[in-house]
Amino acid sequence: YMVPFHAATIKGVQKSGDDVLRVQFITPRSTVPGDAASLLFADKRAAFVKELAFRIGDAERLARTARAVRELRKQHVSAQAQERDRASIVEQAALRVARTGRVPRLQDVSMRPTMSGRKTVGALEAHENGFRFRSTKGGRIDVLYANVKHAFYQPSQNELITLLHLHLRDHIMVGKRKVRDVQFYTEVMEASQALDGRGAAYGGGDGFEEEEQQRRMAERIDKEFRTFVRRCEERIQFDVPYRDLGFTGTPLRSAVLLQPSVHCLVSLSETPAFVLSLDDVELVHMERVHFNLKNFDLVFVFKDYRRPVQTISAVPSESLEQIKDWLDSCDIMYTVGTTNLNWKQIMKTIVDDIDGFFDEGGWSFLNMDDDSSSSAAGAAPSLYELAASAGSFTALLGALDATDLARLARGTRDAEGLTLFAPNDDAFAALGDAALAELSRGELRALLLGHVVAGRRR
Repeated sequence: YMVPFHAATIKGVQKSGDDVLRVQFITPRSTVPGDAASLLFADKRAAFVKELAFRIGDAERLARTARAVRELRKQHVSAQAQERDRASIVEQAALRVARTGRVPRLQDVSMRPTMSGRKTVGALEAHENGFRFRSTKGGRIDVLYANVKHAFYQPSQNELITLLHLHLRDHIMVGKRKVRDVQFYTEVMEASQALDGRGAAYGGGDGFEEEEQQRRMAERIDKEFRTFVRRCEERIQFDVPYRDLGFTGTPLRSAVLLQPSVHCLVSLSETPAFVLSLDDVELVHMERVHFNLKNFDLVFVFKDYRRPVQTISAVPSESLEQIKDWLDSCDIMYTVGTTNLNWKQIMKTIVDDIDGFFDEGGWSFLNMDDDSSSSAAGAAPSLYELAASAGSFTALLGALDATDLARLARGTRDAEGLTLFAPNDDAFAALGDAALAELSRGELRALLLGHVVAGRRR
């Protein structure tokens, strides 16, 4: 009898010797991603086949059959992944196409990720409520302004491309992939020319002429992109990364130039692009900071404690003070340590008992190295001690004690700690006892944190 087996039930296939093909199936005790075994065998009493062996005398046919079964399983897994991606996509509203006036348009731009194949080229248009990209091959991608969390314009200064980058709030489908970053760019010069140095040879008039031509082309492309960005300003705001504040590091697979912008830290020229929103960051910890090490690691802890931390490794030590100044300018608290920490376990502990974590001092444990060194030389008074000695901050001290911030304020802080713009008793009196009584513990904590910034301020 012919007995069909669905591709979803196949765990693997392998050749045994020169003439036997073994097909392994998922069983109730199989360890497979996504707990597929429990889905396939809801009835634990069901009978199941663990493995089938087929004897095939023709070695070529055996190999061909093994490849066909693996390809069938691969196609099924891919189709399932695409179906899950499409089901999780947040449906966008319809694009309202501009019918009057000149529509802002960028011609002959490439798109990343591609719709299909190695390269997707087309035109980008800005309509009433979103962008539309039309491929020269007939494809179309719409991105609504409301779905754009961050938009960037990066000129060709010291780069091979000029680009616009859109970091989205919700994923969209591009081809068969679910993506959250979409980029439109134009190559200023061919990468092969930039690598082998052709067109920049010394002593040859043709080389200088070609270099001048490339410079003029870069200026023209930058101007076209700037004009497009300027015409879109009423609909959407574009950030420009600050290259002079950039530093190298490895956030994903390889070392890249990371550039701060007004709201983000980004690396856009290399793929995959990296975008980190500073509004989501609560704390930055610098690990492996030591005078005899050439680099250190940056760990970004997010306000959503359930979100895994983002580590940027192999940051050159000479960038340390520059990064501190940048974080100070963004009012982001940072700490410095000499060792690597187990952040997965730390964040799990915090999530399990957030109130207990802050009752025990919160992030003050990250400053233990600094506190121990400062105490050896005579520790400076804490924020809490300074407020208590002044005599005019009684209400503030009571508010600190009523929240989880008192223990944090009692910790010794140096220039890398915190500055408290302390409201005195008159300020609390102006607010009124009735208004204070209506505040919840969380609201009172948020009110106090609004007076705290990172670093030393005067």
